[in-house]
Amino acid sequence: MRSGSPQRGTSRMEKVGNQERSVPTPPGPPAPDSGSAEPAGHRDAGLWLTQRHLQIALGLLWLLDGALQLQPYMFSPDFVANFLAMNAMDQPHVLGALISGTARFLLPHAAAWNALFAAIQLGIGAGILWRKTLRVALAVSFVWTLGVWVVGEGLGSLLTGMATLVGGAPGAVLLYGLIGLLVWPTPRRRLETETAPVAAEGPLGEAGGRAIWAVLWIGGAILQVLPGPFLPYSVLSATIAMNESGEPTVLAHIDHFVARLSTRIGNPLELALAILEMLIGVQVLRGGRQLRVYLRAGVAREIVNTCG
Repeated sequence: MRSGSPQRGTSRMEKVGNQERSVPTPPGPPAPDSGSAEPAGHRDAGLWLTQRHLQIALGLLWLLDGALQLQPYMFSPDFVANFLAMNAMDQPHVLGALISGTARFLLPHAAAWNALFAAIQLGIGAGILWRKTLRVALAVSFVWTLGVWVVGEGLGSLLTGMATLVGGAPGAVLLYGLIGLLVWPTPRRRLETETAPVAAEGPLGEAGGRAIWAVLWIGGAILQVLPGPFLPYSVLSATIAMNESGEPTVLAHIDHFVARLSTRIGNPLELALAILEMLIGVQVLRGGRQLRVYLRAGVAREIVNTCG
């Protein structure tokens, strides 16, 4: 009898009077099938986070970006002159010239261009939220991400010698693109374990997700101790102080306190941040029993950075 198939009914002999006759017995429950495979992509019911949830979150982030692009200041020439053109500072000549040339091109019709940029971002977000246009929207987002990262963010200031994770490196829009790559829809595969991360369902798999995480955090630790940021006057304090402008009062006070503290103990504080970032990257890459601890530490570190 094949394992996992229902058991056939059996019979027993009963004596009725002077005669014996065979009486069928009802079939028992199916035997457990130890060799059967779970459906592809099965996840523990307690793990509520799925690839689709991350896709929705990414779509909402794009919608938020598009909405923020509709702020009145964004339609003024000042946005191009004071924000976009500033990204050319301290860049290599070729990249600086590309950014400056783009700013000069956009400046005469800044409002019209900004309306187009907002529409593109809103379209990407809406497309990701609708399953039928998910792949097209993600593909468009990759192209848009590349353009914004190069011109709008100056490669996250990575080539200026002053980039740090606290200062926004490697660029927010680049992270959008990487998340989009991790959640690109693929034919569902059988996960190695029921607790496998969502990235395991994507084209890069769990190993690719960990590698991206490690590169970001280990790279951030290296940037933190390069000669540029690691100076007596502390780039950390200067970066935090710049964030005070336009912030809510509570956050501005917190930034002011941290900026003063980093001025007094700038290099030791930056070294501690570099060690923390290195640990977050290396330990997640290695995996093991403390994986979730370092993942949560990375998330907490970014929340603090965002609030600051």
